[in-house]
Amino acid sequence: MYEQANNERDKTESDQLADELIRNFLTKEPIPGIEKEYAYHQQFLEGITLEEVNQYAAKTIPSSGNKLVALTSPEKVDFAIPTPEQLLGYVDNAARTEMKAYEETAVASSLLAAPPVPGKIVSEKENKEAGYTELNLSNGVRVILKSTDFKNDQVVMSGFRFGGQFLYGTEDRYNAEFASQAVSQMGVGQFSPTDLRKVLAGKQANVTPAIGTLSESVSGQSSATDVEAMLQLTYLYFTQPRKDDELFKSFISKQQSLYQNQLSDPQVVFRDSVLRITYNNHPRAPKIPSAATFTKVDEGRVLAIYKERFGNANGFTFILVGKIDLNAIKPQVAMYLGSLPTTGQPSSFKDAGVRPVKGVVKKEIRKGTEPKSFISMRFTGEAPYSDEEQLKLQAVLEVLNIKIIESLREELSGIYGGGIFGSLSKNPYNNYSIGVSLPCGPENVDKLVKAALDEIQKVKSNGPVETDLNKVKENWKKQYQENRKDNTYWARQLQQSVEMGSNPAAILTYEKKVDALTVTELKETANKYFGMKNFIQVILYPEK
Repeated sequence: MYEQANNERDKTESDQLADELIRNFLTKEPIPGIEKEYAYHQQFLEGITLEEVNQYAAKTIPSSGNKLVALTSPEKVDFAIPTPEQLLGYVDNAARTEMKAYEETAVASSLLAAPPVPGKIVSEKENKEAGYTELNLSNGVRVILKSTDFKNDQVVMSGFRFGGQFLYGTEDRYNAEFASQAVSQMGVGQFSPTDLRKVLAGKQANVTPAIGTLSESVSGQSSATDVEAMLQLTYLYFTQPRKDDELFKSFISKQQSLYQNQLSDPQVVFRDSVLRITYNNHPRAPKIPSAATFTKVDEGRVLAIYKERFGNANGFTFILVGKIDLNAIKPQVAMYLGSLPTTGQPSSFKDAGVRPVKGVVKKEIRKGTEPKSFISMRFTGEAPYSDEEQLKLQAVLEVLNIKIIESLREELSGIYGGGIFGSLSKNPYNNYSIGVSLPCGPENVDKLVKAALDEIQKVKSNGPVETDLNKVKENWKKQYQENRKDNTYWARQLQQSVEMGSNPAAILTYEKKVDALTVTELKETANKYFGMKNFIQVILYPEK
């Protein structure tokens, strides 16, 4: 970690340097600089012994002395809360329990026992405008390589293909939804997650698989010298997901504990209610899990679904951006991505028919005793997607956020957060969704709903104020200048161009498109998307 930070010392982010100065001022933390800190670690780290660590632990966590034992319990009438004496007794009993000494298990020295049979690069072309090289591999996988100097020691990877959870029936909803998470908890190849950390000791490489509703993907990051390890991990996640009964049970148990008391929180109940109302209780609509959800997740079915989605890599596009040596990485790409299994069968998503409720819907949810309310408003409908239309909609929303802060927060002192958000979507159908979220006191609900709708109506009637639009433009252009020197931003934008079928070089004309936005066209945009034909309003109140 310190080696990588030292390698990036001339490209350290400004916020990291600012944080160092803040900690120095507040807590007198020394700031010798990363070069000296790295030298200290080289000098001292290897000298720390196991005996010293054990002595430190025994001193810092003594077996005798005062103890504080805290218990958080569910609000259930049939749950017997232990007495203070019983809690302390639990600790004393645990201290007397004979513990078996930890036994270090030997792990392989490399991720792969043998390298796979490499595929071939069947075509290569350069996109000079967007500055990347595109490779087509013999197994149908496409790879986009963009070499940058934004960071000295970073490579970002993103892989994507249409497919996803909606390809499976309602009975498999949760098996598909949690398949990638469960596999990540069980490990890959011969390695549990613990063993994986051991074999990767000294390397900076990670990979995470995911199965979304409409796609499957992998994301990863590595240092410039550990790209091969990242690609090897990718190969393992596609070809050798690991089955581990105990780790699977542990995953289910942890998830059940995490969600056990969620629905006693009024805001969680409210969010869940908003989703149910918005999608009219559709069986495949997004929802907040409960502890009972995880009783429906089956280990065998989880692995079968995961293998179905990642056992055929046909149609995947991998994007690697960062400190890349194109000549060095091509053989590695052919070896680990070109050898991924493919059946030749194409993959696409399925439209499960999840749609927002039509018409005007207004509901009240009463939960909790604290004087807290929450306003949720949604505008939805069908509309053709385009990058240009998306930009105009985002501009309208940013202008409205300025007005919401000025009017609802500063003038009315009615909210302490929240705002307006939304987007156009192309898949699984052309649509838009805009949400307004406003946390507030119950006494302010009516005036805040009116004030928010009034601000929306002003933009519909007159368009945004020119000064507000100019603020948005300047902020966006400033953010763009920062983003265009960020590897993750480029990986995300290139993936989006693949997903939407748009021109990747359009990234370079972003500032011109922003400058071209006008008050008149944003007025038209507001009228297009802020109709009251499909409007949902849900308000949380405390129980009476």
